[in-house]
Amino acid sequence: MASCLDDIRCMVWVNCTINAVCGSIAYKDMYWPEQQMKTNVKIPDGPIPLIDFFDVPEEGELVNMVDGVFPFYNRPDVSYMFIAGSDDQCAAAKRSAREAEILLNRAEHPDFEIAYYEEAGHMLEPPYSPHCSVLFQPGPTFDIALKCGGELIAHCKAQEHCWHKQLSFLKTRLQ
Repeated sequence: MASCLDDIRCMVWVNCTINAVCGSIAYKDMYWPEQQMKTNVKIPDGPIPLIDFFDVPEEGELVNMVDGVFPFYNRPDVSYMFIAGSDDQCAAAKRSAREAEILLNRAEHPDFEIAYYEEAGHMLEPPYSPHCSVLFQPGPTFDIALKCGGELIAHCKAQEHCWHKQLSFLKTRLQ
């Protein structure tokens, strides 16, 4: 929503994509179509890695898909922090963070940070939260258990580190 709302001053983006996934998004006269799922994939029993079921553009392609990418990079008045777990099995978080960096650099954005956490999965929660390796995604599209990824110890260390990083980022930008 940092692309849409005037009063946003900073934003922390944890393990997300820079385009609409699992549903289109509309706000006033703006619209972002959802990324299409692969139609030829049979969903197996048990938890699935969601990322395997989307036609994820090749690295570098997303930055050129103007209609499908949120135009956050056009807001030089908003500070951004992107956090990505390298073993996120729900979203192409690491790739999206790299592509966000490309877009922000291309726009000569004055204030952003990007942090990558090796072996961290999707659910980067506050410190000391239990590692969530599987979550249930209800709804008409899925209604299925999803693998989140992440190696237990590395993921928990990432949760603790990135939480303090987020608090510091927000504190300095919102004062």
